[in-house]
Amino acid sequence: MKNPVILLALIASAAFAADAPTEILLWPNGAPGSEGKSAPEKIATSGNGERQVSSVHKPTITPFLPAKASANGAAVLVIPGGGHRLLCVDHEGENLARWLMARGIAAFVLKHRLAREEGSTYSIKEHAFADTERAMRLIRSRAADWNVDPDRLGAIGFSAGGELVALIAINSGDGKPDAPDTIDRQNARPAFQALIYPGRSGDIQPGKDAPPAFLACGEKDRQDIAEGLAETYLHFKRAGASAELHIYAGVGHGFGLRDGMKGPVAAWPERFAEWLGSRAFLTAQAQIPPRPAPIVSPEIADARVTLRIRATQAKEVALRGQWAKEPIPMKRSEDGVWTATVEPTPAGVWEYSFVVDGLKVLDPRNPAIKPQREPQVSILHIPSNPPAPWDWQDVPHGTVHGHSYASKALGKQREILVYTPPGYERDTAKSLPLLVLQHGYGDNYRTWVAHGKAHWILDSLIAQNKARPMIVAMLDGHPLGTGPLEGNAMEAFQRELFEDAIPLVESLYRVEKDRTHRAIAGLSMGGWHSLTIGMGNLDRFAWVGAFSAAPPAAEATQNFAADPEGANARLRLLWIACGKGDFLLQRNEEYIATLKDKGIRHQWHLTEGDHSWPVWRRYLAEFLPLLFTEAK
Repeated sequence: MKNPVILLALIASAAFAADAPTEILLWPNGAPGSEGKSAPEKIATSGNGERQVSSVHKPTITPFLPAKASANGAAVLVIPGGGHRLLCVDHEGENLARWLMARGIAAFVLKHRLAREEGSTYSIKEHAFADTERAMRLIRSRAADWNVDPDRLGAIGFSAGGELVALIAINSGDGKPDAPDTIDRQNARPAFQALIYPGRSGDIQPGKDAPPAFLACGEKDRQDIAEGLAETYLHFKRAGASAELHIYAGVGHGFGLRDGMKGPVAAWPERFAEWLGSRAFLTAQAQIPPRPAPIVSPEIADARVTLRIRATQAKEVALRGQWAKEPIPMKRSEDGVWTATVEPTPAGVWEYSFVVDGLKVLDPRNPAIKPQREPQVSILHIPSNPPAPWDWQDVPHGTVHGHSYASKALGKQREILVYTPPGYERDTAKSLPLLVLQHGYGDNYRTWVAHGKAHWILDSLIAQNKARPMIVAMLDGHPLGTGPLEGNAMEAFQRELFEDAIPLVESLYRVEKDRTHRAIAGLSMGGWHSLTIGMGNLDRFAWVGAFSAAPPAAEATQNFAADPEGANARLRLLWIACGKGDFLLQRNEEYIATLKDKGIRHQWHLTEGDHSWPVWRRYLAEFLPLLFTEAK
C-alpha cells in the first residue's frame, strides 16, 4: 500500500480540515539567553517518518484550537520528549494535540530550547524551564481569544517533556503583578499535570498542594522510569496529593500517540480524557463519548460485499473495483461512514481503492494490501465454488521463507522469498527443481505470494498431481531502484541472480543444479527478465515462461537466433502468453514473429484479458504443470 503512514496522514488531514495551525513566538523580540543565536531550526525525519526538531533558539507554541461551538474551555500545554537533544513533535506533540482538539480541548505544542543538544549553551532549569513557564503565561494571557478557561489549563509532557511539566508544577506560581510585560503577570502553574514516561521520575517530589497528576509509562521502559514512576506515585500518595498511575505491560519507552497502535496502551489518551472528566476539568459536553463501533470493511457474505470508509469531512466518495468498469458511488451515513454494497461480486482476487474527494486511498480497515513500489490498492478475495487454484484449500501446504542478504553484486541489502512444497522438511534426501518467478514493474518481490497466490496455486496443483514439487525463488526485480527498463538494470539483475540469489538458494535448500531442473518465468517486466536471461543463458535454464511480457529488444535475441538448432536442442519449453486487450500485445506478436522466422520452438497463447493479475494467475496455473516433465 502508498506508504501506510502517508495514507493515515491523508486521512488525518481530511478529518481536520481547519486552517493549519500557526506557531507563535514566546518572545517576539527574542528569548532571554538566546541573544546572538541565529542558526536556523533543524527538522530531521526518523526511520518511521516522524519529524525531529532541534536547534531551537526561538521557542514557540503552536495552538490547536477547537471550533468555538465545540470548545469546552479546557486546555493542555503539550511538551514533546527527545532527551533535551531534540523534540519528537509528531507522536509526542501534534498527534495528541489534534486528538484533544477533536474532543473540544484546546492544545498548544511547545518547542523549547534544548539543553543537551551538542554544543548547546542552554540549561534545563534556566532556559527550558523559562520557555515552559512563558508558554503557560502566554496561553493564560490570551485565554479569552482562544476560548480557554485559565483555571482549567494544564500540561502534559513526554519523557524529557514530562520532566519540565513536573518542574513547573512544583516550582511555578503567580506572575509578577508589576511586570512591564503583561504576559509575565500571569500564573505559570498548571491546574493539572500529566507525566508520560517522564525523565528523572524518581526525582519528582510533590508537595501536598501539587496539581493532580496523571501518570503513565510502559513496564519495559528503563528502570528509572518503569520503577521510578511507581515511586513518584507513592510520593504523591504520601504527600496527600492526588495521582492516578497506569503502567502498561509489555510496552517500552516512547509509545506516544501513533496511528495503528494496538493493545491497552493504544487507549491511554482516552484514559487521560476520562481522568480529566472525573476531576471536573471538562464540562459535560466535553466528556469523551463512547468510541464509535469499529468499521468492518470488507464485509463478505457469499457474493455480497460491503465496503466502508470513515471520511467525515468528505463531500464525495466512490469505490473503484477491478471487477467493475466504472467507479461505484458510495453513500454517507450520519456518522460520516461511506458505504457501498456490491451484489453479486464475481469470484476472484481483486484490487480496489476508494476515491475521497478525488484522492485515491486504500481501505484503512483492510490489512490485505497489494505489495507495490507505491502501494495503491487493497485486496478483496472472493473464493470460487468449487475453489480455483488461487483460493485457499484444505490440502497440504508448502512454506514461504523470507531472507535478507547482502548482495555482493549490488553492494547493498536485498530481499528474496523462497517457496518450498509440502513435505520438503520431511523428505530430506530429495533435491528439487528450481523456478525463478519474477514480478512486474509496479510490484515487488512479495507480490506473487500476497496477491498472485503463487504458493496456493502450487499447493493445489501438487495435491492433484498436476505439477511436480519444486522450489520457487522470487527476487526484487528492481536492482537499481525504480528506474526504467533499460540501461544497466538488466545487467545488474542478471549479476545479482547468478552471483547472489541462486547461490544463496543453493546453500540453504536442496535444489538440483543442472539446467534441465531450472526454469525462469515472469510477468510484464518479469517476462522481460525471463526472456532476456532465460533465452540468453540456455546453459542455465531449459524452461522459460513469459506472461504479458515486455519482450526484449532485437539485439537480445541474437544469442539464440544465430543458432536456432542449438537453442531448440537445449530448450525444453518456451511458453509465452498475452491477452487480447493487453497494451503489450503488439510487441509480443512481433517477438513471436521473430521466433517463427528463426524456427525457434515455442508455445504461443493468445487469450482473453488485459494486463492484470486475474490473467497472470491463470497463466501461472497453466504453465506450472508443464515444467520439469521431461527432466531426468
